[in-house]
Amino acid sequence: MKRLIGLLAVLLLASGVGWAQTVQELRLGDLARKVRAERAGRNLSKVPFFTNETLPGGTGGVSFVGTSRAAAPTEGGEEGAEGGTAAAGGEKQKCDEACWRGKFSEKRNAISTAQTELDILQRQFNLARTQYYQDPNQAMRDQYSNTTAGGRELQQLQQQINDKQAQIQRLQQELSGLEDQLRREGGNPGWARP
Repeated sequence: MKRLIGLLAVLLLASGVGWAQTVQELRLGDLARKVRAERAGRNLSKVPFFTNETLPGGTGGVSFVGTSRAAAPTEGGEEGAEGGTAAAGGEKQKCDEACWRGKFSEKRNAISTAQTELDILQRQFNLARTQYYQDPNQAMRDQYSNTTAGGRELQQLQQQINDKQAQIQRLQQELSGLEDQLRREGGNPGWARP
């Protein structure tokens, strides 16, 4: 009796697996035929095809955060005209939160980039100062003379470092001036924070 039940269980499982495989194969074949028929019936002339010559070129494709490049058309006749002149004037235009945050973000990114470049210049300067001579007199002559490549390189790197430090100081003053301008125009001081 136990053998009969075991044999029936094995037969049922085997027939179920076999039946599932045939159903799946039929479904996969039907699906492939359906996809092939859809591809054949598709009209490919309406699909956009771009090359370098047919790329849409215009100022509308790029979005700028903060300041608007052109005045957006509005439904109000006179109000739209006044808004257009304010946008064209530049300084007269009132900035909202996104505009201010964009200005501060741009200035902070410029400061961060300049500080990274300064760090790289300082590392290059330290590498160039390394002495490869056993005679310290010869090393000092090479390092501080204008006639050797090492001396000129050190002077150029030092000048670049000084210029970069001045640029960072100028950018930080511009950021401070931007904060003052935000206060004068009555903006929220939180807009200046990152």
